[in-house]
Amino acid sequence: MQLSGFYDARKEFLGNIKTEDLQTLLQGGKYLDEVCTTIKTLTENNPKCGGCEYFRYCVGGCRALAFGLTGDKLGSDPAKCAFFKMDYYEKITALFDGWKNLAPIGSE
Repeated sequence: MQLSGFYDARKEFLGNIKTEDLQTLLQGGKYLDEVCTTIKTLTENNPKCGGCEYFRYCVGGCRALAFGLTGDKLGSDPAKCAFFKMDYYEKITALFDGWKNLAPIGSE
């Protein structure tokens, strides 16, 4: 949904509900290929994300942002990289006095 305008501007279509039934569109074809990127596919094609210490928390971020900002649907989401690598995680958790992350990051 976040990329619908992106595809429309490039005259690329992932399916047509007027000519195909919804079940067919959702169970296979170009649409399914676009929306079902696996973690394995991402890590195999993006060593930056796959090797990142924060990957287990962001899982590569948003595919729509990665695609829109880098032109690569398997690229890194710059917003997630900034969040973790520019210490926004630490800044936010510092605001919540007494809050404990149940899935600690790094040496927490």
